[in-house]
Amino acid sequence: ALIASAAMLASTGHARVTRDLPTIGAMRTIGFTPLALARSYGTEAVLAAIPAVGLGLVAGALLVAGPTDDLLRALNELAPAFPIGLPHLVAFVLVIVLAAVAAGWPALAATRQPVASSLAGASRTRPRRTMVAARPMALGARLALRRPGRFLVSVLAVAAALATILLLLAVGRFLLTAQREPAALGERYSLLVEGGEEVAAVVRETPGVAAAVTRYQARALDVFELQEPIRIVAFGPGKDRVFAGRPLLSGRRANARGEAEVGAGLAQSLGLGLGGRLIAQLQEGGEIRLRVTGIVQELSQDGRVAYTDLPSLLSAQPDLRADTAVRTDPGVPASDVRSALERQGLDVFNNTGIAPSGAPFLTTIVALLRVVAVLNGLVCGALVLLALVVLARERSETIGVLRASGGSRRDVWALLFGAAAALVGVGLVAAYLLERFVFAPTLSSMVERYGVLALTPAWVDVLIVGLAAVGIAAATAFVTARRYGCRPIVELLRTA
Repeated sequence: ALIASAAMLASTGHARVTRDLPTIGAMRTIGFTPLALARSYGTEAVLAAIPAVGLGLVAGALLVAGPTDDLLRALNELAPAFPIGLPHLVAFVLVIVLAAVAAGWPALAATRQPVASSLAGASRTRPRRTMVAARPMALGARLALRRPGRFLVSVLAVAAALATILLLLAVGRFLLTAQREPAALGERYSLLVEGGEEVAAVVRETPGVAAAVTRYQARALDVFELQEPIRIVAFGPGKDRVFAGRPLLSGRRANARGEAEVGAGLAQSLGLGLGGRLIAQLQEGGEIRLRVTGIVQELSQDGRVAYTDLPSLLSAQPDLRADTAVRTDPGVPASDVRSALERQGLDVFNNTGIAPSGAPFLTTIVALLRVVAVLNGLVCGALVLLALVVLARERSETIGVLRASGGSRRDVWALLFGAAAALVGVGLVAAYLLERFVFAPTLSSMVERYGVLALTPAWVDVLIVGLAAVGIAAATAFVTARRYGCRPIVELLRTA
């Protein structure tokens, strides 16, 4: 978003300086120095940016305030008393400085031209023979490509915005998949019932239940790192029917007594490797020693989870209470099975998966991600609109010739849509590559303690973003065409 904003400000500054070249030349002839001109443009940009940046920061903070407060409450944290804080003030100052530089730097560069050239204004554009009015969309694409440097900068800015949207959608889809489909992370059970083998026998007789296996869980602390809490999990007989194991990152499955699979977060925190020894003190008393045979992807409890065999866990804590993990039959809603179990007087809970508070927690996170994605979409739309305005202003003579030869407002829209389509089309391809090979691996490496996250954008998300990008191109072309499709032809033909 910062890259896109910087590119938008730079394009705005360049467009204004291009329009004001005669004015710059006149000011230089009466004694203005290059630095004085740059300061003048920078000061005007600051005066215009202060209300705009303030409004943008306040609007953005208010948009995300609700989902952010819900997320903090789900984490048992207090929401900030005010939606505007020190980070917003820092961002305000940085963007104001960026706006001043983006406006002053092109003005300083323009003073390097000869004064006579500045007074003459922008150079006249001569359309090529292949740029015929009968193909306005192709003409628009060619006009956009005629400025390769500017086109490349605009493509990178649009690609950064679209890649951020794809990344946010991929993260949201991954979280929802992990919640709705526990099997994606090795879990096949959707319900937990309080009680051990006696309860499991009753559960197995309930219609709609495919499997019911006892599950034991103990809390512990590493004997060498007492500040590191650990959760040790073991399943009773029939484990494979409800739990296939977390995705294995390295090593092998624990299949003998005294062996364990540990989460990547736990391995990283304690410096455990394959063949290492995990020695933990159980909170209810007892000590357990496990040999690490595999490192798995674990998203819950910051990855500090170990999976071992039941005899090893019960030998360390014989009085450990059990729950029953319930897997429902295919096509049977978990809510129906839960209702049937509750009618038998059993205490039933949903398997919340990776989220401490279940679906509401993840729904809050995904809502926040989608709000930020929409904000990035608005930035992308502003970028495309700005690029079209700059193009239309620079190529006003071409638009005038098109209209003088019989072109209608729809032809002007087609010309501008062709330019916008070229921009968003190349930008979308670049965005997919950027998200796939830069953003997703970078984010996955930042949270490597959880394992490798599947953040490759789904084709559904790419299609949605692509359609939205086409809609942005059409809408921005329509807005720009309304202005340049109604101006007098003589005014358009007049060189700026």
